[in-house]
Amino acid sequence: MKKFLTVFLILNITTLLFADPDFRNVNWGDSLESVRNAEKAVSLPVNSTPVADFLRYEVSVAFKKAILVYVFFDNKLTAASYAFDKYYPLNSQRYILDFEDAELLLNKKYGDSEDVRIIWLNESSSFKDDKSSWGFAIIYGSLELKTTWETSETQIEHKIGGFGGTYEGNHMIIYRSQKLFYLYRQAESEGL
Repeated sequence: MKKFLTVFLILNITTLLFADPDFRNVNWGDSLESVRNAEKAVSLPVNSTPVADFLRYEVSVAFKKAILVYVFFDNKLTAASYAFDKYYPLNSQRYILDFEDAELLLNKKYGDSEDVRIIWLNESSSFKDDKSSWGFAIIYGSLELKTTWETSETQIEHKIGGFGGTYEGNHMIIYRSQKLFYLYRQAESEGL
C-alpha cells in the first residue's frame, strides 16, 4: 500500500510539473503577480477598473504585431486576448487576408471549427454579394467574421469587425477560461 501511494504521488507531481500551460506560459487562475513574473514580452502600462485588472504587452504573433492583454477578476487570470495592430487605409481587403491567415493557424492548432459565423450588421449592405468588397464592409462596421473553438480548459474566439466611422478593422483572438468564465460574466453584469 505504501508503494502504491508513493507511485501515485510521484505521478501526480510529475503531471503537475510537466503539464502544458493553458495560455502561453501561464494557467487560468494564476495571480496577476504570477503572470507578470512569467511573461517576458515588453510590458505596457497596467490598467484597472473597479471589477478587473489588466496586464498589457507588446508581442508578435505569427510575425504580426499585437497587443496582448491578460484579464484578471478576483486576482485570477480569467481571459487573455491578442489585438492585432494593423491599419490598412488604402487596402481594406488586407483585413480579410490577415483574418484568413490567422484562421489557418488556429485551425491547424485546434482543428477545424464547427462554429464559423458571418454576421451582417447591416442586412441591406451592398457588399454582401461581393466577397472582394468584404474588407470595406468590415471597416464600415457592416460585417463581422467570428470563429470559435473549445478545449477542455479554454474557449477561443477569433473575430474581426469594424468600428464604423473610424474605418479601421478590429482583429482579435480572445481566450477565456472555461472554469472561471462565471467571473467574466459576473464582471460584465457589474459594468466591466
